[in-house]
Amino acid sequence: MHFGLSRATTLLHFLSGGIYPIFDSRVRTAIARLLQQLALPDEVSAYMEQMLPIFNDLAESCKAEDRRMLDKARFAYGALDERTFLASNPRLTPRGNNPHVSAGIID
Repeated sequence: MHFGLSRATTLLHFLSGGIYPIFDSRVRTAIARLLQQLALPDEVSAYMEQMLPIFNDLAESCKAEDRRMLDKARFAYGALDERTFLASNPRLTPRGNNPHVSAGIID
C-alpha cells in the first residue's frame, strides 16, 4: 500500500487535533478554484510552503474557530461536479476551453 501525502496529512490532521489541514485531490481542486490558478503540486514542499499559509489565511478571513469545519468545506467545494461548478461560475468556460480543466484541476 502506498502511503502518500494525502494519507499522511489526514493522519497529521487528526493527530494534531485539526491544526494541520488535510491535503488531498479534492482540497487541491478547491484551492485551485478559490485562487483561480493551477492546482498545487502533490508534494510536501507545496503543502508546507503554500498550502499551510493559504489555509491559515483562509481560516483567519473566515474567522473559522473550527478548522475541521473549514476542512470539510474545502473538501465539499473541491468535490463539486465540474458541470455544477461551471454553471455557478459564468467566468469559466466548458471543458476544452477552460485552462483549469485542461491542466487537470477539474476532474
